[in-house]
Amino acid sequence: MHLTTILLSVLPFTILAAPSLLPWKITALSTFTPSGRSGNPPYSSLTVTITDPNTIPLGKTHYSSETSFPPSNATCTTKWNSYISESPFDKNIPCQSDNFNAGRWSVVMQKGNGTGDGPSATRDFRLRFELEESMMLNEGIVRKTFVGTAGFVLVTPPQITPEYNPDLLALFYLNPPPPLPTSPLHTAPPPYSPPASYTPQLHP
Repeated sequence: MHLTTILLSVLPFTILAAPSLLPWKITALSTFTPSGRSGNPPYSSLTVTITDPNTIPLGKTHYSSETSFPPSNATCTTKWNSYISESPFDKNIPCQSDNFNAGRWSVVMQKGNGTGDGPSATRDFRLRFELEESMMLNEGIVRKTFVGTAGFVLVTPPQITPEYNPDLLALFYLNPPPPLPTSPLHTAPPPYSPPASYTPQLHP
């Protein structure tokens, strides 16, 4: 049995976004691999929590001065039976949110290759998040879909330095999703060294 929680190496990627939007943030991520012993379930799993800090104004209504898409967070969980070669990739996974006013979150796990050893659903993968926001506005409805994608490599054994900030696990911007990163990690992975800080760059 192997459980990995919030120990990530974030792959570099291009960020494309409007400067007025704050980045989405992965606040927790864990994967589980079964032991394979008799009497134990054969399911692998992934659980991830994402936060959108943005408040997006929509306009005035008949009953209030202003309405908006509020900040939100969601937790996404998926299980798959790896012992019968069930694949978790490219499946739409609905997520659950504690915020009643939040939109509908979903995530799709995609194949990654950040280590150069090929994709792994519990160690080397990409996540594509989608947030559908809808709000009644007077006689109509406003709806918008946002998308963000990032790649993850889970480190074994975990390496944490005093300078490493676990709150900076992954930052990425909204729509459109960045392309699959090209990185030296794909061919010759260097020894893992957690970043002291992460400063996202905006590109027009």
